[in-house]
Amino acid sequence: MSLREGPLLKGLGGQPEHRSRSTLLRYAGKVSLVGGAYYVAAVLGLQLALIERNVTPLWPPTGIAVVALLIFGWRVWPGVALAALAVNLPISTNGLAAVATAAGNTLAPIVAALLLVRVGFRREIDRLQDALAIVFLAALLSMLISASIGTGTLVLSGAIPASKFPAGWAVWWTGDAMGVLVVAPFLLGLFQKPWSGSLRERIELGALLLLVATVSVLVMNTDLQLMFLVIPFLGWTAWRFQQRGAAPAALLAAVIASWAAAHGMGPFQQGTLFEKMITLQSFDATVAFTSLFFAALVTERQRAREDLERAAAQLEDRVAQRTAELSAANERLEQEIAERHDADRRLRQREGQLAEVQQAAQVGNWEWVIPEDRVTWSDEMYRIHGYVPKAFPITF
Repeated sequence: MSLREGPLLKGLGGQPEHRSRSTLLRYAGKVSLVGGAYYVAAVLGLQLALIERNVTPLWPPTGIAVVALLIFGWRVWPGVALAALAVNLPISTNGLAAVATAAGNTLAPIVAALLLVRVGFRREIDRLQDALAIVFLAALLSMLISASIGTGTLVLSGAIPASKFPAGWAVWWTGDAMGVLVVAPFLLGLFQKPWSGSLRERIELGALLLLVATVSVLVMNTDLQLMFLVIPFLGWTAWRFQQRGAAPAALLAAVIASWAAAHGMGPFQQGTLFEKMITLQSFDATVAFTSLFFAALVTERQRAREDLERAAAQLEDRVAQRTAELSAANERLEQEIAERHDADRRLRQREGQLAEVQQAAQVGNWEWVIPEDRVTWSDEMYRIHGYVPKAFPITF
């Protein structure tokens, strides 16, 4: 129970025990779900083992663990630890080696998740900085922990000779890293809001994924080095559907390549284990990097275009609003000018009428504006005094 929930539960009378039991059940359900998914993925991943029975070129459980920690929080780590222990017990030389290996398999995803949260990682992976974070922090950096602990444990327990440590470490590290790079983005996509794509778009996405899988199978069943042919189709899928299409496409290509490497097919028929791993991990890394970065780049460009279009629309609205305001102000000004002209016309008319009346009655009028020391005479005042109107300026 958290500190925020404590005062609330105390005020609910008989409900705290029920609420606490419900919270515990939910927590147990999350731990069980994470542990079950980890274990199943581990059993499947061990089918690709290249060194002994526990070093594979693609280890999906690391991606599952990182996603579980990001989605459910770090408190579900017991599910990862217990599942890792259950997986390693049958394939380790002794219980202590299994515990050490499970500790490394648990610690690495925890560090990866903490680093991602620390740098503000977005689960949508819709920014270049998110792609950089999951590649360099979660995959390449954090998985050094599990590879070092796991391979060191194999050597110390006598499972492999010390001479195989570099090769075993490289396979373990790249396997865990590839698990994060190709599995985590796919799982994170499943936790996003439902896709509102049209039927035509869904069919297009399915066709592209089928095309990626078909090309991957074909190039993995030939001795020719044609694995590069998969990359354009991955780029096409990432361009059309961003992470929603890039993540499953990369997962398909990496799984098919790892299966071919584990069974010595196509490009992996010849060469030493190290040479096969260089070929496989180069391909998997290219697949993951291409998909993640290209999809993130396209998403950023689309967002920038949408922001620009939104700003242009807002500007158009402001211009239209300002134009309407100016038009209204112009109409008011024209109305005021017309009223002023009408007032001037009426004033001149009344002045003419007053002049006629004064001339008929031989009565004039004058005015002295004292603050300005200005004196004015009407035309009739001049005539009464025998002068032509406006003949000379008037002073007091």
